[in-house]
Amino acid sequence: MANIDTNDNQAEIRALADEIAAYLREREQVADTLEGIARWWIMRQRLQEGERKVSQAMDYLCARGLVEMRKLPDGRVLYTSSTQTDARDAGDDDKSQDERGN
Repeated sequence: MANIDTNDNQAEIRALADEIAAYLREREQVADTLEGIARWWIMRQRLQEGERKVSQAMDYLCARGLVEMRKLPDGRVLYTSSTQTDARDAGDDDKSQDERGN
């Protein structure tokens, strides 16, 4: 069994062990080599967690008005900077002020 030497390394190893354990909880009948675990199990766990975090970050940005989302016909969501919309809307504001004589 491998030695866990430094405190930093120990924390990193435990975090990795938690990722592997989470993968195993979701898939009880899996088996793989060390290479397969590193390349597939861990990367898949990190990708899924990354997607969850990105989704939460995008929700936060939408709520703050910095990003707008639009649902595509295939069900996926497209995000865009709200500054693109602001630039279009700014032109409309200028027109309405001109129309009012301001």
